Amino acid sequence: MSSLTPPTTAGGKWLGARVEIAAEGLWAVALGENIERMGASVETAIPHLGLSESRLLHAAEWQKVHTARRADRGKLATQMWVRKDAALQLLGYGLEVDPGCIDASHSGDRGRVRLEHPDGVVSSVHVTDVRLSDDHVCAIATWHRPEEVRYWGDDPARAGLDTSLKNWAAV
Repeated sequence: MSSLTPPTTAGGKWLGARVEIAAEGLWAVALGENIERMGASVETAIPHLGLSESRLLHAAEWQKVHTARRADRGKLATQMWVRKDAALQLLGYGLEVDPGCIDASHSGDRGRVRLEHPDGVVSSVHVTDVRLSDDHVCAIATWHRPEEVRYWGDDPARAGLDTSLKNWAAV
């Protein structure tokens, strides 16, 4: 099995990372330069909370959601879910890890999500929120904080992305 963590240096020089995203509705394309692997998740923001969300959120996340304005609670809960989903995709665990045991309640649009794997190993991955629209939320997970995350809106042609470039990962 190969290492899940890509090298961060080559010849003693930092490998800068950059992520480019283009989206339309629930479809998003993310390309990462000098990123061997990443996870991404896009969801429609739910207007209100239901019982299914209670199984997905950590106690700290519930606290944050319930102290938010009522009108913002559904979108905030969805944002925390896509952070977890992106992190789980990066790690390759899917839903083998109980999402309610993962705390993704960091403030701001960038932060680390700490995951305890079924085998007891603990990982910490970097998650960046990407605003797609008022109705959709997105997050990408990478091993290290990208130097730059650019969202190209619903016009992928504007991005001018060349997927044949070496050292690019796509999700």
